[in-house]
Amino acid sequence: MDFDQLLEKKYVPYAILIFIALLFYALIYTFSGDFSIGAHNWYNNYSRQAYSWIQGRLDIPYNRPYLEIAFFGDRMYISFPPFPSMFLLPFVIFYGYNTPDHAIALGLTLVTLVYAYKIAFRLLLDKKLAIFFTLFLILGTNYLHISLWGAVWWLAQNMGFTFLMISVYYAISDNKKHSVISLFALCASMGCRPFNAFYLPVILLLIFKREEGSLPKIFRNILVYAIPAIALGAVYMWLNYARFGSIFEFGHNYLPEHTIDPLGQFHPSRVVRNLSMMFFDFDITYGIRNGFPHEGRTTFAFWIASPMFLCFVVYQFVYWNNNKIAALYSNTYEAHDDVILPKANEACGELFYAETDTAIEKPNYDEADEANDATIYPSLDCPIEEQVYADFYDTNELTMDPDLDYINEDKAKDTTITKAEVITPTNAFQQIKKAVIEKLLIRLIPILVFIHIFAFSFHRTLGGRQFGSRYIADALPIIFLGLLLMVAKLPKIKHMMLNFVPLLFGALINFHGTIMFLTFYFPFQQ
Repeated sequence: MDFDQLLEKKYVPYAILIFIALLFYALIYTFSGDFSIGAHNWYNNYSRQAYSWIQGRLDIPYNRPYLEIAFFGDRMYISFPPFPSMFLLPFVIFYGYNTPDHAIALGLTLVTLVYAYKIAFRLLLDKKLAIFFTLFLILGTNYLHISLWGAVWWLAQNMGFTFLMISVYYAISDNKKHSVISLFALCASMGCRPFNAFYLPVILLLIFKREEGSLPKIFRNILVYAIPAIALGAVYMWLNYARFGSIFEFGHNYLPEHTIDPLGQFHPSRVVRNLSMMFFDFDITYGIRNGFPHEGRTTFAFWIASPMFLCFVVYQFVYWNNNKIAALYSNTYEAHDDVILPKANEACGELFYAETDTAIEKPNYDEADEANDATIYPSLDCPIEEQVYADFYDTNELTMDPDLDYINEDKAKDTTITKAEVITPTNAFQQIKKAVIEKLLIRLIPILVFIHIFAFSFHRTLGGRQFGSRYIADALPIIFLGLLLMVAKLPKIKHMMLNFVPLLFGALINFHGTIMFLTFYFPFQQ
């Protein structure tokens, strides 16, 4: 049995990914001082807050300055968004406030890995590529730095990352009922990292893409799907109001470190300094050596710590210039390209979907094929409302023979897959809507990510002692989604070759930085 056949086993890709990740993490545990999966977590704010809830109180009865306690009135509170404490309630029942936070962090990371693969395979339908890009996200970005430590800041960020990945996966699923899970998971992510709310438009567009019917009907459906998420959001607001007198205040503005600064937690005077640091600071060890915040510096260029951002920018250029690049790339379409063949019933009546087994001489380029959803022969001269964008890789539209390795061109030779289907106006509109929304998402994602980065640039500390630029790592699930959307739509260039060096560089620099950081907090005992 060769590797390709082995990958056809349902759980083998997951086993391969988990094995590689655990091996990588084992090396980090080995070289990171006395840090281990069972090490005590001093920064256990969330379990302490959950423990107080179980005792019937919203405040905590003691002050631990290193826990970032908020002072409001004559009471003390945990000053972080509340969802992680909700998540930890079952663990607190069994462990008290000495919960196994590092083990929980590892568990969240493995869940993230599983959903990253599910998203990648769903969009690419290529198991090797899906494994490659999953490893890029999990090991080759600054997510590695936040994925293992169970301290309050890291655990919240890791949990927010995980639930944002879950939200994306269920938003791209075929099952419309999964919209409930997607929106609830997004709300959970926002309850860990409030700025993740910037990506609500992405999730709503993904859900809108698979909905059918009139706009009022779609909006009603989405509102129904959102009821559990709205209920969870109402709990956040009640907790905020009950503690701090505002539905939008979870306590950070009442931390001593922010109250003593006349500019507060966020202020526009910091934008230039912080943006220059996040984009152009290349001292990769300064944040670890000097901590919180020395000369206003705690981080370095996020695209160095997470090369996936740089790859995303390159793919944006390639995607929006695909017409010119495709002309240089080849004069033929590759074997995996789709062809819409017009049949009788005049122009846009009955159509046959077909995947060719050999390369076809390239016809005159049609602007309608810009998204690479289908090759449209010049003879198919239909008004845009009736053109059908048939994405062969959308399993809603075609059912593949599971025994055919259609990704592998060698095995696909002399094989033709066909399916006859009458295209109704409703189906045609649905296909056009999907193509338009995917293009809109590819345009929208970089805009939202920049808004996210710009919003963080107002912040006083940008995350304190750290390696890389951990605040900006919050955007990686959406960057991952956008990158995969472009990979799926671009010609079959050598994606692994193009991204291998960034993956390797990201893995090595974050491996080194994570070990250096954890050793600072868990030095080797003599």
